Amino acid sequence: MFPRAYEPIETHLQPNKALVIYGPRRVGKTTLLQTFLKQTHLKYKLDSGDNIRTRQILSSQDFGQILACVEGYELLAVDDAQNIPNIGIGLKIIVD
Repeated sequence: MFPRAYEPIETHLQPNKALVIYGPRRVGKTTLLQTFLKQTHLKYKLDSGDNIRTRQILSSQDFGQILACVEGYELLAVDDAQNIPNIGIGLKIIVD
């Protein structure tokens, strides 16, 4: 495991804000996320933009469906979120 300049990731988390981790392929974004999730005390849900059901829900713009998906969690982590159409609108619904 290589140390990264943006660790610890929890220093970048803010309530009611989305945190986007981006960069070129194969630089450790998923590893960074998984390492953080293993040690966090937050109740979290990890989803993938590669999962068709996750894509359907988060791109639906259906408030009820999106909020039901994240209800009860303090943190939603979505790996490969770029695969979700209109992910920005889905995240806005969650954050708002």
